[in-house]
Amino acid sequence: MANTVASTLTLEHVDFLERFKSFWAAPMGARVAEIIAPDASIHFTGAGTFSGADDIGHMQAMLDAYPDMKAFNYLHFGAESIGDVLRKT
Repeated sequence: MANTVASTLTLEHVDFLERFKSFWAAPMGARVAEIIAPDASIHFTGAGTFSGADDIGHMQAMLDAYPDMKAFNYLHFGAESIGDVLRKT
């Protein structure tokens, strides 16, 4: 499958995508700062709103609770959107 999405990204977006992929290749709370600015505002339903700096602890807690947690590209599943993947699983 050709990666048509990546071909339309700006250099800034490509940089983020590479850091995001690197993070998920070896995820750990301490590496959150590689992809989320400390002053970012993060909101997760059920967990509330917190800063990017605080996300380090939240991410580590999620990784501890779900050690096999992975991120994936929904386009690899032949889906048009993440909603399609959720409906198929």
